[in-house]
Amino acid sequence: MIFVWIVLAGALASCREGILDGDCFLLSCDVILDQVYCSVCTAMTEFLIDGQCLSTNVDNTCRHSFGNGTCDSCAGPYLSYRGGCYRVGEDPGNFICKSEDVFYVDGTALCRKCVVYGEFPIDGSCTKRAQGNRCGTTGYEGVCETCGTGYFYHNGGCYRKNRFPGNKICADSSAVEHIGHCGACLAGYETYKGTCLACEDINCRKCGVSMSNCEVCHDGYYLDRDMHDGKGACVPCNPIRNCETCLTDEECTSCARGFFAGFLEASGHCVSCDKGGDGYAGVPNCQVCLPPHPGTADMAAFCTECAGGFYLLISEDRTQTSCVVSCPKNKIHYSNRCVTELEGCHSYGRNDECVKCVPGYRLVEGVCERCAVDNCEVCTSSSSVCNICKAGYGLESGMCNLCGEGCRTCDGDVSVCTTCLLRFNYISPGKNCCISTCPEHSHEVFSGELGFCECYGDYKPSADGLRCEK
Repeated sequence: MIFVWIVLAGALASCREGILDGDCFLLSCDVILDQVYCSVCTAMTEFLIDGQCLSTNVDNTCRHSFGNGTCDSCAGPYLSYRGGCYRVGEDPGNFICKSEDVFYVDGTALCRKCVVYGEFPIDGSCTKRAQGNRCGTTGYEGVCETCGTGYFYHNGGCYRKNRFPGNKICADSSAVEHIGHCGACLAGYETYKGTCLACEDINCRKCGVSMSNCEVCHDGYYLDRDMHDGKGACVPCNPIRNCETCLTDEECTSCARGFFAGFLEASGHCVSCDKGGDGYAGVPNCQVCLPPHPGTADMAAFCTECAGGFYLLISEDRTQTSCVVSCPKNKIHYSNRCVTELEGCHSYGRNDECVKCVPGYRLVEGVCERCAVDNCEVCTSSSSVCNICKAGYGLESGMCNLCGEGCRTCDGDVSVCTTCLLRFNYISPGKNCCISTCPEHSHEVFSGELGFCECYGDYKPSADGLRCEK
C-alpha cells in the first residue's frame, strides 16, 4: 500500500493544477498514462503538448481556434488525444498509440490500435467506446471490428464520412450501403467489401489488382513499372523544376502556372512564360501561356493571360502575343484583352469572335447583323423577321407596330395592351391603352402584378376604351 501511494504521488507531481502560467486547470490533471498529464491548461492561450502547458507552440503542432486551453487538432508527427498533442514514437505518446500503429491521412497522424485499455480509434483518436455506440468489438482490445450508424470502418477504427479525416478517405457523395460501411472510396484507396483499403504507395491515386500494385499516380509523380519487382512505384517529378505531371523524371507533360513544357534544348523541361529559356523566347509580363505555335519565328510562348495591369494583344495571324499597358487605336479593352471592335457585339470569345450581340442585332458566324425591322429587339432566324419588339411596340407578322398610349407590350394585336410602362398603373376598361387612374364607374382588379380597370354594374367600356358608360 505504501509503495502504491509513493508511485501515485510521484505521478501526480508531474501535473500541477493552479492559476499560474504553465499550470493545469482545476481537476484537469486526469490523463493517466505512464504519469499523470493535463487535459486543459489554465492559461487559455497556452499550448497543450505532451501533456504540458507551454507558452510556445513547438513546430506549430497545436491548432486551437477557440482559445480554451486545449488543442483542436495536431500537425505533423503528433497524435491528438484528450485535448493535447503527443509526439509519435516518444513517451508519453507511446502509451497512447505505438509508432507501428500510427498512419497518416493528409499529414495528420492517426491511430489504428489504442494502448490504453477500453479506448478505441474514433476518427483516428483514441476514445472511450462508452461515449456512444460507435465502435463494436468482440473483445480484441484497442481496435474496432464494426461501426455504428453514421460511421464507416477503416484501418481498425470508425470514421465519420462528413468530417476530417473520414472525408479524405470515403467519398462524401457516396451512399452508405450498410451501417458502418463506405460506399465509394476517394483516390488513393480501393473499395473492398464496404471498407477503404489504402494503396501501399501513398503517392498512388489508383491501385491495381492488389494494394501493392499501382496503376495511376497522383499529380507530381510518374509510375515506374520496373520498380518493386514489377509492381511499380510512384516516383516524384521534382528533378524537373515547376513540373506538375510527367512521363519520366526527365520528361514533363504539364507545368505549374506561369510555365509551359518545352521540347527543344532540354526535352520536357518547364519554361517560364515571362522569361523563356531552353531555346524559347518569353513574353514579358505573361502569367499563363501555351507552347509556341509551330513555325513561330522566335519560338516565343503563346500567352493566354497577362499579369495585372496589362492587356493581352494577339497578332492578326494569331501566332504571336504580347502584354501591353494599353490597346492600340484599332482595338478595344475587353476582359483584360485587346480585341477588334465588332459592331453590335456584347461579348467576345477566345478568338475575338463575337459570341453575344446587343439588342437589335443577331449573331451570324461570329459577327452581329443588325435587325432590318424597325424597333426590333430580337431577330433570331432572319434579320427581316422580328421575334421580340422593343418596349412600346407590338409584334404582328414579324413587324413591330406602335402600341396604344402607355403600353409596354401589345403582342398579337396592337389595340390590346398586355403590360404597361412604369408611370401608367392600369390597363384601361377597353384594354387598348394604359392609364394612371381608373375612370368613374370602374374598379381596380389585379392579376399578378398587372392592374386592370373593370367597369361595374350596367356600365361598359366606351368606344375609345378609356371610360365606362351605359
